[in-house]
Amino acid sequence: MKSSRALSRKNLNFSKILAVFSDTLFAGTILAGIVCAAMGADTTMFAYAVTAAGTVAGISHTFYYTKAKAENLSKQRVRYVLMKLLLQDRLSGEDYTEICAEIDSIDSAIWAKIDGMTQEAIDGEQSVQNDMTGGTPYV
Repeated sequence: MKSSRALSRKNLNFSKILAVFSDTLFAGTILAGIVCAAMGADTTMFAYAVTAAGTVAGISHTFYYTKAKAENLSKQRVRYVLMKLLLQDRLSGEDYTEICAEIDSIDSAIWAKIDGMTQEAIDGEQSVQNDMTGGTPYV
């Protein structure tokens, strides 16, 4: 049995660390603004700092959830392949062929979803480049 320390290391990946760090940064920025306002200090810089920290937090959460979605789709694809292998031993030739056709259609749908997500990410990156440069990206 794995120790809790080994399990906690496995669950800490880059996207989770990034999300927690950005949330901490966002909360710290808000708290610092509140403290400065309570002390009567100038808080105009916090209008920009809170917006920037909130943007970073939002982007890191988007990255985390998109990565988790892609991982779940990949895991589902592995499950379909394993199911096909298991069914091959248990079913007759005709039944196996029919079920494989259904599994292949599901597999195609999963690949289409992964391809769509990849294209969406590429289009989003190109859109950001266009917004930043005011023109077409260097592709």
